[in-house]
Amino acid sequence: METIEKDVVVVGAGGAGMTAALVAAKLGLDVLLVEKTAYFGGTTAWSGGGVWATCKSLARDAAIDDSREMARRYVQESVGPALRNDLLEAFLDNVADMVDFLQQNSEMKFSLQPGFPDWHPDVAGFSTGGRLVTPQNFDAKQLGNLFSSLRSPLVEFNAPGGMMLGLDDMPHIANVKSSWSSFRHIASLLLRYFWDRMRHGRGTRLTMGNALAARLLYSCRSAGVQLWANAPMSRLVV
Repeated sequence: METIEKDVVVVGAGGAGMTAALVAAKLGLDVLLVEKTAYFGGTTAWSGGGVWATCKSLARDAAIDDSREMARRYVQESVGPALRNDLLEAFLDNVADMVDFLQQNSEMKFSLQPGFPDWHPDVAGFSTGGRLVTPQNFDAKQLGNLFSSLRSPLVEFNAPGGMMLGLDDMPHIANVKSSWSSFRHIASLLLRYFWDRMRHGRGTRLTMGNALAARLLYSCRSAGVQLWANAPMSRLVV
């Protein structure tokens, strides 16, 4: 049996695992990321891709006022007595730096969604917008051969036929019959999607959680993370 030595071994290639592997590699460590299935992305690749992140520079740049205390109250009131306050404080300590670090040191790019409020409007600390960030769309052709190892999105998140759409496409869909620019936008997406299906088997314009997973996967490879699929952890030896 071959034995290899790494500074860091990350088990599981969802959003959390790939972020951990990416940060470790960016800090100069030798990293191995192992995934038990044939596909990277985990349930992140199936998700809407939104990240609830408070007090980040994206919001400050957009002149959106938020505070740590308001965010703390919102989480405490939403979760209730089951909340572990030590985890909440760790989250509040690091979430803004996490967003900034990924944007500055990787292909992970976010867009602020100022018009999207928190989920519970009757809870103290509620914000009408500025806490939700979403991944920018990603061209999967940048992954090369690794694209086939990215987990496909949920069918329920796709348009009929399997084409992926993002939040920025919604206004065009609403105005497709009344606006020439919207009609042209949707028509170009359809043409690209049909061409992608012939060449790649599915669309290469990735949105939502699939874009988030793809951007992290691309960044991990670029940072030198060694990637193993079909590699379940059998036991941990201490």
